Amino acid sequence: MHAYKCKADKISPVSRLEKLLEFAPGVLCKAYFTFFQTIMFTLISFHMKKLFGIALGGLLLVSAALVMPGCKKDKSFCIEDISIPTNATSGTVSFTLPNGTAYAGLGALPSTVKFGNYEGQFQSVVTKQTVVGLGQEVELVHFFDDGNGNTFWTADKALFLPLDNTGALFRLTNVMDIAGGTGDFNNASGRLVTQAEVNFITGILSGTLTGQICGDGGE
Repeated sequence: MHAYKCKADKISPVSRLEKLLEFAPGVLCKAYFTFFQTIMFTLISFHMKKLFGIALGGLLLVSAALVMPGCKKDKSFCIEDISIPTNATSGTVSFTLPNGTAYAGLGALPSTVKFGNYEGQFQSVVTKQTVVGLGQEVELVHFFDDGNGNTFWTADKALFLPLDNTGALFRLTNVMDIAGGTGDFNNASGRLVTQAEVNFITGILSGTLTGQICGDGGE
């Protein structure tokens, strides 16, 4: 079910009303229309003088015309309780985010991933790598694109810890904070976490992706 909210239009005669609409959108819309309905009912019920009734009714209709265009469906949404088996292969990756920032280097090659109703290509590039003891701390950027203008990208902090003495098998914990998005993922927020095993010799990653992603529905 969609909620309703008010989004004030830039109409100079009601600039103060705009500020109030922005401050308390959903409540104000509901309160206004309840007030409007009550007044009109009162005019009819008590048979107020014709001239006064017409004047007051006209005033209410004009004010309603100013407010109603700013009341629209709230399309914001969250894809919650994400839990996706993930398999990726490392290689040389390059992509450019919709904001124009380009990335290239070692990362996870594009693979098909489905978040809720959105299916697209998910890939990553390593932006910083630091050896810590026998493990590694890594920063990455992941980019998702469904091919229909709905994208999001992340800022990652990952930790690789060795699983044996071969230097090949590692346990990966990667925390991906949603950094931006377009389309339905405009003003995106949320967090994804990957828990996986990585073989540095074969370049294969296998694990689980969990978390939540929110967007404003393209408003």
